[in-house]
This record gives sequence, structure tokens and C-alpha cells, in this order.
Amino acid sequence: MEKLKGKVAELTRQEWNDLGFYYSSNDDVKRWDLFGTTKGLERLSEELGHFTKKDEVYGAHEHLLPHWYLTIEFDESPDINKRGIVGRKQDLIILRDYIVKNIPSLSVDSSFSVHDCFDATSYEMYFHIQNDDFDPSSMDWQLQS
Repeated sequence: MEKLKGKVAELTRQEWNDLGFYYSSNDDVKRWDLFGTTKGLERLSEELGHFTKKDEVYGAHEHLLPHWYLTIEFDESPDINKRGIVGRKQDLIILRDYIVKNIPSLSVDSSFSVHDCFDATSYEMYFHIQNDDFDPSSMDWQLQS
């Protein structure tokens, strides 16, 4: 991959800010890390809420911009895996509610895991709380000069 420039970089920067948090995965340690303000990280619960309003069709999924790496998908059993978060509608609602319940009590520079919502997951997923002036696009190496 190359560094992004011009309009593509501007669009990508805006997509990170619209999403409200930065995400990355590490396949070597099977882990997702999400970085954002409490408000920004609450956006994942909103995305889960929007997704669970759809008809539950296994395999149906939604990519979270930018880069389309992180997905939410309907599946027969709950998991956090290489692609993202999967499960039945009821599993995704449990995860959404867990995020909504826990984020407000967190302070800057703290973190918490959400993979504990499911019995077992292929990957771990951690939320890292940042200062209110955090810019999610600042962590995207493709946007750094």
C-alpha cells in the first residue's frame, strides 16, 4: 500500500472523522484495537444498532469506512474474527448494549475489551479511550506525511 494524497487523502481523512474512531487489526496476535473518544467509540454501538434493524440474513454484512477492513456480519454464531464482528441479531444487540453500558464510565487513557461478551472469539477486541481532541485520521499511516 502507498501513502494517500490529494482528494483521496482528504476523503479518507473525512471518513475516519465521520466514523469517529480509528481501528486496526493485527493478525499475528489476533487482535483488533479501536481508538477514539468516548463519543467516537459509541459510534460502533450506533453502527451495530443500525445493522441489527436489517433483516437477519446470514452472510449479510456491512463494511465500516474507511478502507473497508472492519465489518459487521450476520452469522449463526457470535465471534470477533479477522473480518470483524459476526453473530446473530441478538448477539450483536448484546454487544451494542455492552458498549453503551461501559463507555461512559471510562476515562482517558483507559481501555476495555468487548470480546468478553461472547463465550469465545477468534480475535480479541479492545477499545482505547482518547482525549476529546483526538483525530482518528491521525493514526492512519497512509495519511501521515
